[in-house]
Amino acid sequence: MLDSFRMWLVEEVSIPNTNNSRLVVQFEDKAAIDVFEQERELWESDDQSDRVLTYAQRRDLFACIEGIRRVSREDRYGQRLRRHLDAGQPLPPGMFTVNLDVWYNGDRSKITGIERQIRIALGTQGSTLLGDLFELPSLLLGRASVNEFTLNALLDMDIIASVDFPMGTISTEQCELYSVSFEPIMENTLDDNAPLATILDFGIFSGNPLLSNLLVGEEDFDQTENTPSDLNGHGTGVAGIVAYGDFVNYTNTANTFKPLVRICNGKVMHNENGETQYVEDKRPEQVIKEAIEYFHEKYHCRIFNLSSGDTDYVYNGGRQKPWAGLLDQLARELDIVIIVSAGNVTNPNIPEFSSRNELWEKCRDQLFLPEHRLIDPATTALGITVGSITRYSEPDNARAAITRLSVGDKDYMSVFTRIGKGVNGAIKPEFVDYGGNLALGQMTRGTDRWFDKDRLLLEPTLSNTTDKIFKGWCGTSFSAPHVTHIAARVERALEAQIGERPSANLIRALMASSAKYTPVMRNWVDSAKDPLFTGSKTPRQEQRLRLVGYGKIDDSILFSGDRQVTLFAEDALELRSLHLYKIPVPTDFIGVKGNKRIAVGFAYALNP
Repeated sequence: MLDSFRMWLVEEVSIPNTNNSRLVVQFEDKAAIDVFEQERELWESDDQSDRVLTYAQRRDLFACIEGIRRVSREDRYGQRLRRHLDAGQPLPPGMFTVNLDVWYNGDRSKITGIERQIRIALGTQGSTLLGDLFELPSLLLGRASVNEFTLNALLDMDIIASVDFPMGTISTEQCELYSVSFEPIMENTLDDNAPLATILDFGIFSGNPLLSNLLVGEEDFDQTENTPSDLNGHGTGVAGIVAYGDFVNYTNTANTFKPLVRICNGKVMHNENGETQYVEDKRPEQVIKEAIEYFHEKYHCRIFNLSSGDTDYVYNGGRQKPWAGLLDQLARELDIVIIVSAGNVTNPNIPEFSSRNELWEKCRDQLFLPEHRLIDPATTALGITVGSITRYSEPDNARAAITRLSVGDKDYMSVFTRIGKGVNGAIKPEFVDYGGNLALGQMTRGTDRWFDKDRLLLEPTLSNTTDKIFKGWCGTSFSAPHVTHIAARVERALEAQIGERPSANLIRALMASSAKYTPVMRNWVDSAKDPLFTGSKTPRQEQRLRLVGYGKIDDSILFSGDRQVTLFAEDALELRSLHLYKIPVPTDFIGVKGNKRIAVGFAYALNP
C-alpha cells in the first residue's frame, strides 16, 4: 500500500487505553496525495472498479481508518514549546534558538533541496539555519536561529515534523573564561591552616596566575620529563578544580577568583605520544605509594586526588584489584581520604537511533554493559570513587559545520563514565559530579562520531599554557576534584570544631550524608533499563546506586546554619554489636509543614 501511494510511514504512536494507533505518513508530492484522495472517494461511493487498488484492497484499507487529516501547525509543537505557549508565556524577544526535526525518507539526494527550502522560509533578515542537517533514517535534525515571524513560517511547512526549544539554556558564560584576553583577579586569603589536598597527576603548571601562590610543595616522582611542571595539561586542570571548586560560580563575579584549598603537586606520570605513561622501572602502585607517604609525612596532607586508572584492568567480579588494594591499605594505615575517578570509556558505542530521545535513552542504558564497568583502582573500598554527570546540554552549533547533538540534559550521566558495582557488591561510584558532556556529529552523511571538545559542553578549569588562563576538559578526571575540594574543606572545618584531626571515616560520612539526587537525576536513573537484567521487576534502587551512587554532594548542607544543623559522632564497635544514638529533633521541624530532610551518613573501615 505504501508503494502504491508513494508514501512513507514516518511515525506510529499507540493511543492509550485503546487498540488503536495514530499514524503519520509522508507523501512524495502533491500528485501522490491526489491519488490517495481519489481512492478514498471511490471507497466512500462504494465504487467496485479497480484503480490503484482493487475493490477488496480499498475496502480493507479504509474500513480500519477512523479519520484522516493533514498535520497542523499545532502538531509541530515540540514538548517544551507547547508547555511554553500553553502557559501563556510570550516568545523570547529578538532572535532565539530552536531545534528542528524534518521529515526524511532516506533519499540523500533530497537533503540539499530540503535545506534550501528551510533557508528560503527563514529569509534574509537574520534568521539562519545553524549548520547542515544531521541525518537519521527517518528524520533530519537541525537547529535554527529564528524570530517570532520565522518561527511561524517554519510551523507552517509540511516538511517540518516538529519545532522545539533546546533542552536547556544555551550558555556561553564559560566560554568567556577561555578567551585569550580574559584577565582574572586572584583574591588569596589562605593561611597555613587553610585546607590542603595533594594532586597525584601529570604535575601542575605553577606559572598559571591562579595557582602560583597556592603550591605548598611539589615533587617529581616520575622524573621522565625532569620537571614537576605539567607538560600535558591534565594535572593543572585537576588542580584548578581542587583549589577553587566550581569555576562556573565565578562567571558573574567581576573576574575575581578566591581559592579555598591549598595544593601539593605530586607528579607521578608523564605524557608520551599522547598516552598516559608511568615510569618504566616501577609499577604505578609503587610510585603512588611513595608520593602519598611523602606528602603525608612532610606536609601532613590527608586528602589525595588520583584521576588515573588502568583501562586494561576492568572489574568483572572477584577479588580486589592490586592498585585499589594498595589504596585501601594506605587509607587504613595513614587514616587518609583518597578520591579516585571512576574511569572513562575512550570511545563509547554510538547506538542506532531514530530520535534525540532514543539516543539519550540508549546511551544511558548502555552504561550497564560490561565495557562501562569500573577499572583499577576505582574499586577501592576505603577510597571515594567519583563518576561524571553533565552540566551543559546544548553544543556549540553556531560554529559547527553540521548540527551536533548532545547526549543528555543537565544532571544526566555522561556517556563516557563508568559505573559499579564494586567488590562484594560495594556501592561504586559513591558520588557523581560535573565532568563534561559529549556531542555527536557527522563527518559525512550518515557517519556519526563523538566530539569531545565542544566548548559549550566542557568542564571549565585552568590551563597549563601562558597564552590563556582557562581550558575546558571532559572526563571523570574532572569530576573527582570537585569532591576532593569539598573533602579538604570538610577536614579543616571538623578539625576546627573538635580540636583535633578528624578521622577519614568521619569525613567520608559527612560527605555521604550531604549527597542527594536532583529531581532530574532521580527521574532519569529510575527510568533506566539494564539490558542485561533478566528478572521480572526492575530493581530501581539498585540501578540508581550503580549509576550515580549516593548522588552529588551539596556543600551548602555540609555545615550547620540557620536552616540546617549537622551532628556527628564517632565510635569503635565490636563485630555483631549494636549501638543506639539519640538524634534531637526540634518540635518546629516536626510540626511545620514544608520540605524537610533528615540524612544519616555512616562510614566504617574494618580492621585488618
